[in-house]
Amino acid sequence: TSWNNGKTARELSRRLSPLKGRLLRPEGSRLRRLASQGQHLVINLGRSAIYSTSMTLNKPDSVKNAQNKLLTFQCLADSQETLIPEHYVTLETAFQAMIDNPTWKIVQRTLLRGSEGKGISIHDDPSTLQPAPLYVRYIPKTQEYRGHVVKGKVIDVQRKARSSDTPDEDVNWQVRNHKNGFIFMREGVTPDSVPEQVILNSLESMRLLGLDFGAVDIIWNQQHDKAYVLEVNTSPGMTGTTLDKYCEAFQAVHDNTEIGGWYV
Repeated sequence: TSWNNGKTARELSRRLSPLKGRLLRPEGSRLRRLASQGQHLVINLGRSAIYSTSMTLNKPDSVKNAQNKLLTFQCLADSQETLIPEHYVTLETAFQAMIDNPTWKIVQRTLLRGSEGKGISIHDDPSTLQPAPLYVRYIPKTQEYRGHVVKGKVIDVQRKARSSDTPDEDVNWQVRNHKNGFIFMREGVTPDSVPEQVILNSLESMRLLGLDFGAVDIIWNQQHDKAYVLEVNTSPGMTGTTLDKYCEAFQAVHDNTEIGGWYV
């Protein structure tokens, strides 16, 4: 059983119809009745408030932490490895960090649950900073990846690349999203081309957040020789090959069989 609204959920439910997959309202009695029977797998796509059992993939509390950028960083800060860039929660500490490190830029986030670059501004002058709930050191990126993980296994990896349909003047290389001229692609993305730390940090971030599935947005800085997690998506877009891989993985979870690897 899968739940959420939107195109992704409808297509996922359709593809899982051989397993009797269906869309359910999060507050509906049918979800509570089916889930309480303990034999129905519930795929929670990005809801932080639903009836949850041991058969629910992505518990509400884990989704809540992943959807809030500050809570995500607080969870990932518990790792023995450095998974995230330096970050600050007060204007004063962010200001001082820029004074102490004159070459730094700071990403100011006024929205903790924003997407597609909403609420983000990048500053190279500390005097331009404004009150915000989160400030993150800007890390120049050699590459940016999205690692799709299900039950502790990477099932797909994509790389962000510039879209040829976007004019030069509309491309933003610092904030790489669809609006700013970037798309996800997998051509040439192989185990040999993706740094091992990208894979390891994707898995570790999912573990720390307690998520069963999701898509980890992670950047690779060649100069630092490090991978940094930016965010984890609990309702990632699923189309084409990515949708195929999620369906195969959810089928494996349902059947209690081994989940296939991301590159075959």
